[in-house]
Amino acid sequence: MNWTADFLIERRRARWEEDRDLERDRVFREVVARELVTDGELRAQVTERPERFIELLMVIVDKDKHTVPFFLNEVQRDFIGRLNRAKEDFAAGRISRIALAVLKGRQQGFTSLITAYQLASILLSRNFEGFTVTDKASNSEAIFDQKAKYPYTMLPEVVKPTEKYNNKRQITFSKLNSTWSVETATKQLGRSRTINFLHCSEGAFWPYGISATQASLGPALTKNCIEVQESTANGLNDFYTLWTGGQYIRCFYEWWRTPEYAEGFPDERERREFLAGIDDPGGDWLKARLRWLRGEKHLTPEQLHWYAKKYEGYLEKELIKQEYPCTPEEAFIASGTCVFDVEAVMRRLDAVRAASAPRAV
Repeated sequence: MNWTADFLIERRRARWEEDRDLERDRVFREVVARELVTDGELRAQVTERPERFIELLMVIVDKDKHTVPFFLNEVQRDFIGRLNRAKEDFAAGRISRIALAVLKGRQQGFTSLITAYQLASILLSRNFEGFTVTDKASNSEAIFDQKAKYPYTMLPEVVKPTEKYNNKRQITFSKLNSTWSVETATKQLGRSRTINFLHCSEGAFWPYGISATQASLGPALTKNCIEVQESTANGLNDFYTLWTGGQYIRCFYEWWRTPEYAEGFPDERERREFLAGIDDPGGDWLKARLRWLRGEKHLTPEQLHWYAKKYEGYLEKELIKQEYPCTPEEAFIASGTCVFDVEAVMRRLDAVRAASAPRAV
């Protein structure tokens, strides 16, 4: 073997940054795919870590509707790190199940990542069943068409199994006896299945709640099943109970950890005026929030500017706390009903968390 998977990923990234040439990237992927088929050691590296398959061979449509290589962003990479540690801890007997709960803001890329991970797994493994559950039928179809079918179609032919079943909700490779499917949450979900990877998307919005659906899904999960509960908040419902129950590894991702969530200024004068306005002691909620984000979270002017523009665009201003939360507590409380001052509660909890965090020595 001449190259490691990680070396090839970095090589692909470097070539893309040179010229952003999609045709050149396609040729590179074709070469790597043939190497993956013939090189057992390389294939073992990728099978052990399916995210390597994603970064080596997959493409994705970005937020500007451009097809680009699927390189993991910062929050996706952090999540994969947590998932891999959980897999290691399970194998070593330190935990009894691989279960992660993801609380996040809008469009941070988790559905794309988790769908691609499952797709890579059914291509790399025998007898693997991946299953995604969504809150409504339109989201099930969108995930299949946009997050699974298109990336699969764009893969080099040499890594595609010859026998497959491909419809609006399912991809199956009969020679591998591996399958991935997506369905809408119901009370009877999971019958006659043996699930190796369960992705519950937007569980806070499931019509019957998470608990009702879990009752039918639970017996279908293998002992080493990877379970990911991923959602934005929707008040203090089943997802909140799941988040606070201590049975899941909690993964919260603030909106500012997504690099695209920053907006520049037309000129230096507007930049100075914007920053000066934040310091206005008589300002509104937004100005107070921006001062907190700058002073406590050390956000850049461009990140603050993006947040301000997003806030101004909402007719219902409180939505920003649910869609782009700054703390887990804000996400849950702001998306429900609360008689207390949400802002005061959030700041106090954040201060307590910071004070109790271990100090570096």
